Amino acid sequence: MGKAELKIEIDAALLALAQAAGVDLDVALEAGVRQALDAAKTNRWDLNEIARSKATDPGGAEARAKAWAEENAEAIREHNQFIEEHGLVADHFRKW
Repeated sequence: MGKAELKIEIDAALLALAQAAGVDLDVALEAGVRQALDAAKTNRWDLNEIARSKATDPGGAEARAKAWAEENAEAIREHNQFIEEHGLVADHFRKW
């Protein structure tokens, strides 16, 4: 089975992350298409929905940030309360 040349467009930020991580895009694309086809056979994914969500937030950063904030809400509240009561640890270094 030969290879076909393909012109694709990819989110610039996603491309930069992949290049920085040393991802071989030819291999990743082929593996991703195979995975998508397998998933489509078993109806595990709505591929169009996945594509739409990845286009708006390629790395899922918004969801991860929200989950992190929810998981750490108690610690954040306690930290903010401590600062309110005692000030910042390095306040005495401030010149303003």
